[in-house]
Amino acid sequence: MTNIWTDGLKELLDTEAGDDATYKPAAGTAKPIRVFFSKADAREMGMEGSIITVEALTSEVTGAKVGDTVTVRGTAYKIARPPYDGDDGMTALDLSID
Repeated sequence: MTNIWTDGLKELLDTEAGDDATYKPAAGTAKPIRVFFSKADAREMGMEGSIITVEALTSEVTGAKVGDTVTVRGTAYKIARPPYDGDDGMTALDLSID
C-alpha cells in the first residue's frame, strides 16, 4: 500500500534538500540512504561544539542503535543517542564525531 506522506518525503529527500549518506549498523552491512543533514553551532544554546543531526525514513534505519555509523558529506559519524522515531515516517539520529 502506498503512503502519500512517505512518498512525498522520498521525493523531497531526492531533491537538493537531501544528502546522500551511508548507514552502517555496528554488526551489519552498510547501505546507501538519503537524509536531511543539520549541523548547528551549539554556542547559540550556551554549549560547546556542534549539534549534528540527520533525519532519514524510518524504514531505512529500522533498528538503528547508539554506536552505528552514518557517513554523510564525507564524514563518518556515530549515533550518539537512541534514535527518535517520529510519527511522520522519519527517524531523527543525533550524531557525534568519534
